[in-house]
Amino acid sequence: MARHDFGWLGWFSLAGVLSLGPLLLVDVYVADVWPYSQYWTFLVLVLSAIGTVALYYGNDPSDGLSRESTT
Repeated sequence: MARHDFGWLGWFSLAGVLSLGPLLLVDVYVADVWPYSQYWTFLVLVLSAIGTVALYYGNDPSDGLSRESTT
């Protein structure tokens, strides 16, 4: 059975998603002054979300567990 877990790198990526999500909403709905900020915030948010999913379902190298088989 597969075990999905985060290391510190996965938690850092998840923190990026959780902080950039509200920041993007504030940037879109409240401070609609500079359109490039919205684009770059959204781009980094999407990359962070992809990284979070990849580190959760993949092999996060920072989780400290060895998943290599010696058989």
